[in-house]
Amino acid sequence: MTSENAETPPFVGPDRKIDRAHHHFYQLEDLLANYRSKVNLHYIPISHEPNSWKVSIRKPPIECMLILGDLAHNLKSALDILLCDISRLRRRGCSVKSIKYPFAKDAGTFERMLTGPLKDNAWRKLGSDLVTAISETKPYAAGNDDLYAMREFNNTDKHELLQPFTVMASIQVTSTAMLDYHSRKINEGLGITEYETDMWGPMAGPFVALADGETIHREAGMPPPHIDLTPEKFTPIIRFPQDHPVLGGMELADFARRAINATTAVVDQLRQFRSIQSVDINPQGC
Repeated sequence: MTSENAETPPFVGPDRKIDRAHHHFYQLEDLLANYRSKVNLHYIPISHEPNSWKVSIRKPPIECMLILGDLAHNLKSALDILLCDISRLRRRGCSVKSIKYPFAKDAGTFERMLTGPLKDNAWRKLGSDLVTAISETKPYAAGNDDLYAMREFNNTDKHELLQPFTVMASIQVTSTAMLDYHSRKINEGLGITEYETDMWGPMAGPFVALADGETIHREAGMPPPHIDLTPEKFTPIIRFPQDHPVLGGMELADFARRAINATTAVVDQLRQFRSIQSVDINPQGC
């Protein structure tokens, strides 16, 4: 008996893959929590630049990316198995080797997939009702961004070990002398994080985001940054680099959570096809 005929009940595979992705998510949360409990922020004086310091924050362990790779792989597999399950329900004996959940870089490319050669889009042979349902999930950039980001991460992870850590520290400014109320920046030009811009005053100063490797310049006579940008009280923010075309600026744990939610929503949306038989399945099979 071939593995293709040794069938698991429909939708058990996608559900188990998503369960596994949840397991990876909890692993990631534990790893990041342990990192946050131990990480320190340092201001390193720059010897050849007076009144200048380099922000130094130890990066999280590379295991974060290994876990995210496993998570993304399980989510993408859940979608592929989902279509294969529907294929087996609708066309027993139909090969599923060429069936995978479709993705496109934008809406226009996806529209062309709907009319392009069937040999490149085997999923379209499963019935026009399913094609419509998949189209409604908008599996492309600027359509379902969370789903598309998961797919892009999974594709990249198959070819290289991503190390996209941009570590930032969210720190409260504790000295009103540092504030420029007009520009809403602290006086060395560092921008204040958007979610705290209304907190002003000596008791509740604004929060500023400092990236690992960033340089702080101050005028002569001003205190070093550890005086008013307290390194003992900061929240590390671990993000993909801002210049990444798909994942730019997303926090690692938030990316994982949103990818799981987006994939789960698609599986739940297409679960209706467990008992629906299409009337226009291609008679030649897949």
